[in-house]
Formats: sequence, C-alpha cells, structure tokens
Amino acid sequence: MYRTALIKIMPPVERTDLDQIENQSIFIFREAYHAFKNIAMPWSMGKDSNVLIWLARKFFLGQNPVPLLHIDTTSEFP
Repeated sequence: MYRTALIKIMPPVERTDLDQIENQSIFIFREAYHAFKNIAMPWSMGKDSNVLIWLARKFFLGQNPVPLLHIDTTSEFP
C-alpha cells in the first residue's frame, strides 16, 4: 500500500538522450578502470579533457583517484 501511494506521488523520471550518453560514458570509464592496472587520464586543458575529468568525478563520487597526464600539444585551435 505504501509503495502504491509513493508511486502516485512521484512522477516518472524522463531520461534524455544526454543522460543515456552520460551513462554509457560512465560505463566505459568503469570498464577501463577495472580492466587496467595502471591507468591515467590524458589532460590538455581542453573541453574534452575537462568533460573526462567531470565524468570521472561523477563516477568516483567527487574524487578522482586516477592520475592526470598533462599533454601540451602546443597546437592552438580557434
């Protein structure tokens, strides 16, 4: 009875395409973390690298135990 009342109160959560992509990315991150002994994340201070760090922090609940490997390509894109 309690569960039925709770289901009526809480509306269903709608997942967006972005939620699905984020979940797939976290799944890939989890698989890589468990498959390799020594893992590092490349970081070039770009948007893609920062998204990778954001996903890692989300997966590891606010902390990032994976070392970062800074790569300075000296290439500037407008």
